[in-house]
Amino acid sequence: LSSLGGKFGSRKEDIYDFKFETTRAFNELETKMIADTDDPAQDVLDAMSDAEYDREMRRLRRLRHEKAEAQVTFAVLQDKLRTYRKRAEKHIASVALGEANFQARQEKAQQERNGEIGKLEKRIADFECKGPWTTFEEFTESEKKRRDCASSSAE
Repeated sequence: LSSLGGKFGSRKEDIYDFKFETTRAFNELETKMIADTDDPAQDVLDAMSDAEYDREMRRLRRLRHEKAEAQVTFAVLQDKLRTYRKRAEKHIASVALGEANFQARQEKAQQERNGEIGKLEKRIADFECKGPWTTFEEFTESEKKRRDCASSSAE
């Protein structure tokens, strides 16, 4: 320090000022070295003015916020899609079941009609066999016999 004292003067204030300036310069250099990264985006941000930095940070925050909103919106839309898909699937299943029931009823009704038509065709054939000279008494007797045969076969 004595050599420095001769160079800058022997006043204490000069020595302390030198120490302060040297320390401050060293601290700034150390801060820059710590802050120096390999990230070019961070280097660009460091080189910006305060206003530019604020604008850039607001833009980045807005982008993050928009991304978060988009993710929430997407999740909501997916939930709605699932809900509507379930409703549509239930409706389609209900329609298919209704169609199957209707088809079964139609087939059953057709079988009943076919049975009735078969009975009528048989009666017509019976009448045609007896001919036009069949009397009402003969007809009632044949109907009794037919009913008796039908009831005995049903038992």
